[in-house]
This record gives sequence, structure tokens and C-alpha cells, in this order.
Amino acid sequence: MRNFPIDPVYTKNMISQQDEINGGDNVNGLMSLVSGIRHRIIENLNKRLSSEKSALLWQRKFDYFYIIIVVIGLLGNIICIVTLLFCKPLSKNLVNKYLVVLLLSDTLFNLWILAVFLNLRIITWKFWTCVVANHIYHGTVCASSNVIVLLTMERFFAIVFPLQHMQYHHISRLKLVAIFLLPMQLWTIYFDLLPYIDPEELTSATMLRRFFRNDVCEYRALLSVAMVYIPFYISILILPLFSAIFVNIIILIKLRKRPKPQNSSTPLATIENQVKSDDSHRILWILPLIYIALTTPNVVTQIVGQVRDSSTFRKAFVPFWSQKLKRIRFSPTSAVTKTNNNPNSVSVNAGKLDSGTSRETQETDL
Repeated sequence: MRNFPIDPVYTKNMISQQDEINGGDNVNGLMSLVSGIRHRIIENLNKRLSSEKSALLWQRKFDYFYIIIVVIGLLGNIICIVTLLFCKPLSKNLVNKYLVVLLLSDTLFNLWILAVFLNLRIITWKFWTCVVANHIYHGTVCASSNVIVLLTMERFFAIVFPLQHMQYHHISRLKLVAIFLLPMQLWTIYFDLLPYIDPEELTSATMLRRFFRNDVCEYRALLSVAMVYIPFYISILILPLFSAIFVNIIILIKLRKRPKPQNSSTPLATIENQVKSDDSHRILWILPLIYIALTTPNVVTQIVGQVRDSSTFRKAFVPFWSQKLKRIRFSPTSAVTKTNNNPNSVSVNAGKLDSGTSRETQETDL
């Protein structure tokens, strides 16, 4: 068989042309793969944007419905306040004093919600305006809760100690409410001022810069969120709630133990006074019940939301052990040796903790 001479230049050109063809196929395949991935990503993004847009539209419709409810509540509160203040028979009733304060706090709360939903830009959101706006929210909630507690205590003393309650009938209930609410409002202001200071930005140039952006208040917490808000929720929500529940249980026990009158030949004036007293007691009984029914889900949601945040929970309640457990690492010089009893078992020298105080050895079965 005759052997033809092989031209090295021709062979090199053929190999380079074949490599260009194969390289072109690889580039085309890679480009098609990239375009397919890009098309899939764009398609998924469009689906997500459409779903988010529909959800946003439903949320916007719900916001309008919520604004209508707030406006109706504002009108009802204003009508009730005017009626209780300017109608003399109603203004003399002790229960209505508490109702006026409760309606005023509810009105301020509804105004705050209306301003948030309508996104009013009447003022410039600076540091102190953010503090005041936040305190209106927390202060009204605190006032409503404590007024319900005072109303429950009023009913308690009227039922359990009726004679002593009649002796203090002349004391102004509005003054009692003011004396009771003043320290609670100062306590609320203390917690409202805690989340506004960041130690990393305590300079004259940047101290107020982080508290507002795009006309929306931003809060930077100096302490852990749980350390600030869990005591806050305990003081303004949980304690009033359990106080109202406990006092109402005592009142229910006392009312069941009270003997019922058997004499049916009572005068008409006594019957009318008893009917008025029953109406007053019914109001004093219904308001705490409504408060307990509406506040309990809110309290449970707030506390569970704070505790569910594991990092916040660790910082607030178990700071030492959580940080120590996070910092466990194997040292670079950790030795892995086989044991004599079990050749399939290895001994891992876990090294030191970040604090450098202890060294552990773990037995791990492979």
C-alpha cells in the first residue's frame, strides 16, 4: 500500500477549521441556553408582577373600605361625645365620664389612622413629628385600655362595696382618670423614645437623617425590638386585659352569691331606680366584655409575632447562650483520628469556642 506524504500545514488548517465549527456549535448552544433561561426568568417575573398587581388592587380596595369604616366611626364618636357632654341627665352619670374619655381616645386613634391611609403631607416628617405621631398611636391605645380598667374597677366597688362607693360619689371621675392616665402616658413616652436613637449615627450631621425618608418615619432601634416592645405590650395591653378579666370574674362570683329579692310589693319609684341601676350595670358589663373580646387576639398576635422572631427572642431572653452556640466552630488544627474500638468511628477535636475557654471532643459515626 502506497503511503502519501502528509502535509503538516494542510493538517493544521483542517484541524483549526474543525475546531472553529465545533466551537461555533458550542457557542450557538450556549447562546440558546442563555436565551431560554432569560425567557423563563422574564416569564416568571411577569407572572409574579401580575399577581402582585392584582393583590395590590385588592389591597387598595380594602383600604378604601377601611377608610369608610373609620369615617363612620369618627362621626359616631363625635355625636356621642356631644350628646354625653351637653345632655344634663347623661352628663351627671358617673359611667358617662369614662365613656367621654374613651370616645376621645378612640377619636384621636381614628384620626391617626385616617391620616396614615390618606398619606397626608401637611407637615414635614422630622424627628419630633415622628415621635409625636407614634405617641398618638400608642397613647390612645394605652388610654383606652386603662379607661376600661377604671370602668371595671368602678363597677367592682359599686357591687362589692356599695356603701363606701356612695360616700365617694362626689369625687370627679375625670380627675381620677387624669391622675391615673398621666403616669401611664409618661411610661408610654419613655418607650416611644427608645427606638429612635442609633449609637452608630449619633453625630450632629446624621442624627436626624435616619428618622424620615420620603415623608415616612423610619425608626432605628437602640435596643432589641423585643426588649423595647414586649415590656411595652405587657404594660399597655396585657396587664389591663388580665386586670379586666380578673375583676370581672370576681364581680361575677359576687353577683351569683348575692341573694335575689323575693318581695314583689315594692313601690314604683324603687322599681324605676332598680331599672336605671340595671341599665348602668349592663353598660359596665358590656364594655369590658367587648374590650376583652377585641383585645385578646391583638395581644396574642403581637406577642407571638415578637417571640416568633428567633433572633429578637434570643437577644431579649437568652443573649448569652444564643451567642455562645452561634460561635462554636472547628479550629483549623482539629485532628481527625480513628479510634481503637471502632475503625468506622472517628474522633473530631472540635476546637475552642470564640471565647477560648473550653475544648470538646465529639464522637461521630460515619
